[in-house]
Amino acid sequence: MYILVDDLNLLLLLIDSETDELLHWKQCRSIGHLESTIEVWMQMI
Repeated sequence: MYILVDDLNLLLLLIDSETDELLHWKQCRSIGHLESTIEVWMQMI
């Protein structure tokens, strides 16, 4: 799995690395929220 980050739109996409399928996405409220969400997701994968 990998995470695509769109920091302009504060959007995170969790992608399956074998199929390139979108597994989950999250619209964040701020850069701080984006960064903390990335940290949580990194622990999950």
